Amino acid sequence: MVLTMKGKWLLATGVLVMVLATAAAVWYARPPATEVPKKAVAPVAEVPAVATGELSLSGRVQATKLIQILAPVDGVLEELRVREGEDVSEGQMLARVKNNSLDINHEQATQQLESLQSKVNNLEAGLISARLEAQRARADADTLKARLEAARKEFDRQAMLMKEGATPRLKFEKGKQDYESSLVEFEAKDNLARQASDRVENSSRALDDAKKTLAEHTAEWEEAKSDLNSAEIHAPADGVVVKVAKQNGEPVDRRATEVFQIAVDLTAMEAVVALNPDELPLVKPGQVAVIYLVEAGNEPIQSTVREIKANEAYLDFRSPNSMIRPGLIAQVRIQLK
Repeated sequence: MVLTMKGKWLLATGVLVMVLATAAAVWYARPPATEVPKKAVAPVAEVPAVATGELSLSGRVQATKLIQILAPVDGVLEELRVREGEDVSEGQMLARVKNNSLDINHEQATQQLESLQSKVNNLEAGLISARLEAQRARADADTLKARLEAARKEFDRQAMLMKEGATPRLKFEKGKQDYESSLVEFEAKDNLARQASDRVENSSRALDDAKKTLAEHTAEWEEAKSDLNSAEIHAPADGVVVKVAKQNGEPVDRRATEVFQIAVDLTAMEAVVALNPDELPLVKPGQVAVIYLVEAGNEPIQSTVREIKANEAYLDFRSPNSMIRPGLIAQVRIQLK
């Protein structure tokens, strides 16, 4: 069966209507789109408005007075005791450099000193003992000397009586024997006393020599100790550690290695701001500026541009309180007129 032209147009129109109806049904049947919530934006800290002719920038706070601390000796850093941002006081130990040569010298000097001190102690004890022995020996010799003197007098008297025939020979012989026996005993004890005295003298000389050697090695030990102590790094002044350049276990060179930077006199500060190429021609040294810090209650702090280096401007200011420390963020407004 052949369709007329009018029939063909009616058929095409019906198909198109059915397609459009199906599409509309699918569209209205789909679930409603979920609305994506807007991401919350963190509130921005309020700062005073920028006036006409001002350049508003963000910068960092730095100390203007810094002390650089180099490694005192060659070696390896150890006993690191501070971190960046910490307060330190003058004389406080910050770290130590291990130097094997200094450690060995100090250990050897210590051992030698201890050995010499022990020798001196023993000699002192020996001298005390020798003196006691010499005193006893001399006391015994003096006792025998008195006894010898009495025996000699008795013998002389008996000899005189014997010569005159006024004493028995046996009594004379006994007096002679007592005298000779006392003489032998005294001479022996006197010899012991002299030997004991010589030992005291020798011990005293040995002790003097040992003390002299001890004093010399004590000076050497103190020098070795001083050298060892020089490997310790101490804060030269009160301040804040703004840089720790080395960590435990890292080698250091006393001629070139920076270990710490300490900021001192935190009343003298500076703000450093980066300038883009468009801003760089607008900023000149001497321009008046105002600095705002949260730590200063966002109260205006008067300042001036000190210098321009590369693409950064440096502005000096006096810190209004101890809360202002290196590393803080500052809002800077530079007067362009």
